[in-house]
Amino acid sequence: MVLRTVCPRDCYDTCLMDVVLEEGKITHVKGTAVHPFTSGFLCPKGYSYPAYQHAGERLRYPMRRTGKKGSGQFERITWDEALQIITQKINEISSEFSPQSILVYDYAGHLGFISRWFPHRVFNKMNASFVDYTLCDAAGALALNMHFGTTCGVSPLKLETAKLIIVWGTNLYSTSLHTYNKILKAKSKGAIVVVIDPIKTRMAEEADIFYQIKPGTDAFLAYGIIRLLIDNNLVDEDFIKEYTTGYEELRAVAGTVELGQIESITGIKIEKLNDFAGLLASLKPAIFVLGYGLQRRSLGGNTIRAISMLPVITGNISADAGIIYSNAPMLVNLEKFTRKNLRKIEERILSMVELGKTLTNTRLNPPVKMLFVYNSNPCATLPNQKLVRRGFEREDLFTVVHDIVLTETAKYADILLPAKTFFEFDDIVFSYFLPSIVKQNKIIDADAECVSNAELARMLAKALGFTEKDLYDDDATLLGEIYSYLPDEAKNSIDSEGYVILEMNPAIVGFPTRSGKIEISSSIAWKYGAPKVPLPLYEKTDELWLITSLRRDTIHTQFTNGADERNFAYLHPDDAEQIGVSNGDMILLESVNGKLELPLEIWDAVPRGCVLTYFSKDVNVLTTDEMADLAGGAAYNSTQVRVRKSQ
Repeated sequence: MVLRTVCPRDCYDTCLMDVVLEEGKITHVKGTAVHPFTSGFLCPKGYSYPAYQHAGERLRYPMRRTGKKGSGQFERITWDEALQIITQKINEISSEFSPQSILVYDYAGHLGFISRWFPHRVFNKMNASFVDYTLCDAAGALALNMHFGTTCGVSPLKLETAKLIIVWGTNLYSTSLHTYNKILKAKSKGAIVVVIDPIKTRMAEEADIFYQIKPGTDAFLAYGIIRLLIDNNLVDEDFIKEYTTGYEELRAVAGTVELGQIESITGIKIEKLNDFAGLLASLKPAIFVLGYGLQRRSLGGNTIRAISMLPVITGNISADAGIIYSNAPMLVNLEKFTRKNLRKIEERILSMVELGKTLTNTRLNPPVKMLFVYNSNPCATLPNQKLVRRGFEREDLFTVVHDIVLTETAKYADILLPAKTFFEFDDIVFSYFLPSIVKQNKIIDADAECVSNAELARMLAKALGFTEKDLYDDDATLLGEIYSYLPDEAKNSIDSEGYVILEMNPAIVGFPTRSGKIEISSSIAWKYGAPKVPLPLYEKTDELWLITSLRRDTIHTQFTNGADERNFAYLHPDDAEQIGVSNGDMILLESVNGKLELPLEIWDAVPRGCVLTYFSKDVNVLTTDEMADLAGGAAYNSTQVRVRKSQ
């Protein structure tokens, strides 16, 4: 039997999958051929799903902690016992402190709309606190909103017809295999591919032109290109006049950029940038694919703002050209869907990035006394891990974790609850890259006593004695509510094909700014303490920048169970020689937050002044929990480290 569903991971591609079911077991999966983006193939993560679904490591029953926090020692209990303990703690903490002392920590481990947002109804009824969801792309999202009124841009399906493709700060071979495939097809048709990245990645190896930039200097590089475009009369004056406001302010700032400083600051010769400016002005349509790592820096928001001006002033914002960053189709009224009206006291929002500081802050009023974690693994993914785990170790902090396997966070749980996999329930997924909505269909019955996030929310509501009907809506009712926001043709497409592709490009549907145009000089920047136009800023360090790239076979800590997690640190030969280390040496990476020992590989794909390591469960012991310049975003990539040979 072949059934259709979607991969709901926190991934650009949101692949439509055909699942083969034999004798009640998933035997293999394949990409759906008729889907224009999935195109009949999956990434290695997708092909691993049969093993993932039937792995022996799954949590199958509710459990109570018996050992020290973090030890992973638990005993099996019943669901009735688990719910009784949880509700008793909720009532005690709400009475003694405040309902706001209960903090819900959830994120994008599962992108199903119901799975992620329906539980908020019961937490709103409880008057609990939430986190701000700023860990991933917040700085860049606000940056684009300042100028375009949206994060949405051109569809990735347009890559195949582009004449020029600029991949800035992302290794699509690892992070979006289907985008990588589209770019290779475009290249085979004659498109020029330019990659700008600190690391010579697999994507960079496929490029026609590769600019190896110094980390943290992207905004200055963008401004150097802007200056060259202006000085050489390569801007699209007609487009600027008709579709933008505030160009003269950008022009004035660009005039302050010293072209003679570009190479020393960015590492890229001015002659090469002259060539690039010529390509950008002459090859249309051009598409910029911007990675999220660019904006996970102290100046990350400004960086995205500066880069986004390049397609604007060259007239590369159209139905076929522009920026690909986040095309999330937020069509549902989230405040209504999560029933914010059930709250009786003001909602408190706490920083994701600074969770460690929050949990160890003895002056926070009211204090966080209970954590409810789902769809996330903060004890591995958050920066400044030593502080985060110190917070989780508090004996006066009661932690509930709902997950599929025993994650790093689950080891700190007081009550651990078993979750269903996405093969075991219905949902609907809003893709944030290809603007589309995809149906998640139940394929197989749940394992043992596992429940979905939505089922757990209903169980909690009942255990707490809540009577509001909306807290008990079943999945079919919730799907109907979501469908009510969609036009009939979209609903019909989802029902018949399993998906619908939407048009979200503001060049087609209009720019939702105050002026209705692209605001080169932002009319809302003042709200966020930012200048009206981006600035030619850059970061520098006397130490080494830490770059943590994603692996091809994992998504942060997802897919790591049973995976080969051997990790290395990579240095440029010149840096290795200066430090006095050789291939195979154990080296110690030290930041202000922690230390990590790794074996060394010397690799000239890494630029001087950087140390590269791939994401692993322990790398965030090093990373900074300082925030980016916009939206309280994470600044992982502004982490500075010292490197020496281990003793």
